[in-house]
Amino acid sequence: MFRKSITLIWGCTLAVSLAACTQGGSPVIDGGQDDAGLDGGLGYRVMSLDSTPSELQPLSLSVGPQDQVGVAYFQNIGNASDPVRNYQIKYVQWQNNVATTPSVVQTVQNVYGVSVAFQNSGVPAVAYLGGFKASAGIAWPQSEAVVAYQQLDRTWQEDVAVIQPGEASAGSDPGNAGHIVGLYPSLLFNLGKAYLSYRDVHFGQNATDWSNSNLELASGGPGNDQLSGGPWIHDMIAAGPTVSSGIKGPGYGGHTQIIWANGQPAVVSDQLIQGGGDNGQNALFTLRQANGIWGVPTKIIPSADTQGGPSVAYDSTYGFGAVAVDRGPSALYYNSSVDGLTWLLSPEAVFQSGTGGWYPSLAIDPIHHQPAISFYLCALGTGVAEGSCPTAEDELKISYRNSNGWQHQTVDTNGGVRTRLAFLSTGKAVIVYRDPHSGAIQLAVQN
Repeated sequence: MFRKSITLIWGCTLAVSLAACTQGGSPVIDGGQDDAGLDGGLGYRVMSLDSTPSELQPLSLSVGPQDQVGVAYFQNIGNASDPVRNYQIKYVQWQNNVATTPSVVQTVQNVYGVSVAFQNSGVPAVAYLGGFKASAGIAWPQSEAVVAYQQLDRTWQEDVAVIQPGEASAGSDPGNAGHIVGLYPSLLFNLGKAYLSYRDVHFGQNATDWSNSNLELASGGPGNDQLSGGPWIHDMIAAGPTVSSGIKGPGYGGHTQIIWANGQPAVVSDQLIQGGGDNGQNALFTLRQANGIWGVPTKIIPSADTQGGPSVAYDSTYGFGAVAVDRGPSALYYNSSVDGLTWLLSPEAVFQSGTGGWYPSLAIDPIHHQPAISFYLCALGTGVAEGSCPTAEDELKISYRNSNGWQHQTVDTNGGVRTRLAFLSTGKAVIVYRDPHSGAIQLAVQN
């Protein structure tokens, strides 16, 4: 494929000072030659990790201790007319420009997020809503929070982290109601111990189940040779009102993302009040204190439609950053905090042009300690609906911040949704995303 473009050299490949990347205050521009092959002339090497056409379902990205890049994602199988759709959870790994053949972790019927993380040994694990059908509720073929660990032969061994909501609560706490746990999981490992945030939706049957949902945490692990953290223990992060109270709750636990920050876990999520669908409201942040008590979830970015959810990152030099889109006006917002307790009162507007800012992902450059955001630009005009983005206009974009403010660069002129951004130890950015027209799994790594 040939592409003609003008390339903004992002941070001079982020290997030298940002101040050295300007001439008279203007960005350095290359010649914009026609480039053949996987490098489209945009400063990134683009390749396909799985070219199989698929629905635009969620995916997850993690970078391991040796800069191996792990990707977990859903692949729909069977016919769209089937009364019960089957989805394979798949895993593919990329390192030093070589990708493995995708492997199947598990086949499920409910698609409510997936998360991949590397153990300290460099062995990946994948979290998802899995396990067995609950004793009640025919709409839930799976109802448990599951973590699958890759084995030496590249197969996957499941461990159920949470079976019942009551494991994260006691007595008359609302977390005791229902059977359905493990929606929108987010997984990390720290010092050999797993930390899994997830949504508990009680019975998952009616409006109160959804609006009164809980945000919970499981930590530890199965205690086998791969993970020495011991058996799983459970913790309530934020509980909604009692299901039977008739009070409408805030819909905690949508699109969770857990990070490790200054010795404690922290979680960003959004509110899913109406049900289990994809589009939430408001970016909420909470941090566990040194005494083990979680703070009340704080609204750090107002949004009427967060689309695929917010994203958060932490750097010991920079502090905390968070990003979310407000899908209606297609406005992409960023907020920051030094300590995770005090955030800017007014989030920064990063991108408000045309129809875009969709599916943002945030990471902090480990070399220069500055935030960067990947996102999808749907169209140059405003008000374009999903599924109607012009192929001649949509793009995968990245925004990075330096002394001149937020700078925007095109990564892939074919576009990219469900973006996930991370940095290698070298300071090079890596983005995993779906082709918006085919659903193929793509990877772009900075040259």
